[in-house]
Amino acid sequence: MKTFPYHPATNIQDRYQKEQRESLLAYIHSDTVLWFDQIQFTLERIDQEFHKAEDAFSRSGDASELLLNDLFTTGKEILQDALSFPVIEFGNVSLFGNSPAVECHLSPQPSFNKNFTLLMDNLRANSGGQVYNIITTDSPKQLERLYTIFEDIQQELPNQSISNSRH
Repeated sequence: MKTFPYHPATNIQDRYQKEQRESLLAYIHSDTVLWFDQIQFTLERIDQEFHKAEDAFSRSGDASELLLNDLFTTGKEILQDALSFPVIEFGNVSLFGNSPAVECHLSPQPSFNKNFTLLMDNLRANSGGQVYNIITTDSPKQLERLYTIFEDIQQELPNQSISNSRH
């Protein structure tokens, strides 16, 4: 006869479970550059969600402020954490007003509608006008196809092409 260890049943719901919030920014390297689009809107949205959690806690009867602050964060806390990182923000309103501004003089891309000769003419005009062309693609196959098309029309791409996601 074989034996096996026997342990009396325990109610796992009786055990105290401790959950604690940790900032997402605590997990990324301190040299990481944070990019924000309309950071004030983002912080306000985080605060709205925090207030929803407060309401849910108060309705549930478990309105422990300590537990709420251990599980949820506020926009102010996120901003405080973000201040220890290099930050680039863009949008119409700047939260970090004392930062240097970078101006980009851009023009919309002309519509080429698969007219690759017109595209090449535009790229050459840019190169002649001291503009550095960078062509990005989401996959190496797209870039390979573009090179093949320009080979077929006996043209060479000026400047640089990058096969990488734009985002």
